[in-house]
Amino acid sequence: MKHFGVLLTALLSLALPLGSAEGQQSVDTALESDYKAGLLLLGGDGTPASIDVIQAIKLFQGAAAKGHPAAMAQLAIAYSDGTAGFTKDNGEAQSWALQAIITGIEEYAKTSPAGQADLAALYWKGLGVSPNSVKAARLLEAAANQRNLRAEDMLGSLYQVGDGVAKDLNMARDLRERAANSGFASAQLHLGGMYAKGDGVERDITTARQLYEKAAIQGDAPAQNALGALYISGNGVEKDYGKAREWYLKAATQENSDAQFNLGNLYRLGHGVERSYKVAREWYTKAANHGDKDAQNGLGNFYATGLGVEKDYGIAREWYMKAANQGDANAEWSLGCLYANGLGVEQDYRVAREWHLKAADQGHASAQNSIGALYLNGRGVEKDYRIAREWYTKAANNGNPEAQFNLGSIYLNGLGVERDYEKAREWFGKAANQGDRDASNTLKQIRGK
Repeated sequence: MKHFGVLLTALLSLALPLGSAEGQQSVDTALESDYKAGLLLLGGDGTPASIDVIQAIKLFQGAAAKGHPAAMAQLAIAYSDGTAGFTKDNGEAQSWALQAIITGIEEYAKTSPAGQADLAALYWKGLGVSPNSVKAARLLEAAANQRNLRAEDMLGSLYQVGDGVAKDLNMARDLRERAANSGFASAQLHLGGMYAKGDGVERDITTARQLYEKAAIQGDAPAQNALGALYISGNGVEKDYGKAREWYLKAATQENSDAQFNLGNLYRLGHGVERSYKVAREWYTKAANHGDKDAQNGLGNFYATGLGVEKDYGIAREWYMKAANQGDANAEWSLGCLYANGLGVEQDYRVAREWHLKAADQGHASAQNSIGALYLNGRGVEKDYRIAREWYTKAANNGNPEAQFNLGSIYLNGLGVERDYEKAREWFGKAANQGDRDASNTLKQIRGK
């Protein structure tokens, strides 16, 4: 919350007499002008390159520092979402939101549809106030009735998921169509998403792509990233890694962390570019520093395996921890593996089990298999073949070939169960069908038994 002191000083100065009423009005008008200019740069006006999120944030920062409550709310939203190059930071988000409330956004919203949309976002996200999606919906309805495009799009989101209002996909589509037809880029993106998934509309990838393109041409980074993903998958378009890279790069240079991570993947895999782990790591680092958990986990993998860098389990652990603290199951499992094997940390099976459990509870098959191994071998827990079998079964049913092999071994050797060659062959067969050579070899050895 590093801005709190600066904001408080600014607010105290605004409480002092500013001279004539004309002087006060002049300051207010200038701040309002910056705030509205920021909104236009944030949402676009339907024309090419009309979006400039970085410049929008600068305008919001300037207006917020001088006491504009809705500009403060915009900064709270940016920190909450991790947009415009901001690292997701709930503390900063709450601090700015609280200042918006103290400075009078409730009063401001009474006469400003844009302010109503900002206040609704605070209630929807629980920033500076207790979460209240019903109140958010009411504020958005009031703003949408005055044709505030951002409110129409946001209200569409509430109707799409049934939050604060009864779920109504037709209403979600209609609201977004209104805003999208008026050139609002975020609505074009979200409406495109509905068509891409067939959510409330007949699935139509061509229409989705056209809507993404309208938003992307305006400079909307999430839409640019979405277009890149279409070209990667060849979904509705001819697969083209070159075009994917172009769209990802447009979004990445706007500090969109998803696009930065995706661009890193292109370089890591050598898709449409010469493979370069160094460049991949650079893009991952940009995304990770913005709080992207996938990129943080990816960097952990780079350092744990020595991919393009000197192997360093200590640095790997740091990145895994950042991702795991955001609930990333892959990172939680990887942390468990570091502790189970004493890589960069003191070996500790109990801590390993704790991290594996966090990932396993999210359905992570490899973590479920790892817990089975702990119980099978009595590492950090009392040896228990029954519990080991239960965890192996979960992982095997989730398609993990190692767990399928391990489950086959349990039945083959009668560990905690009656020996059962038929079940052993069944599980070895499933693992072998996924390319597990040990399973294939074992199948040959027990054929006919």
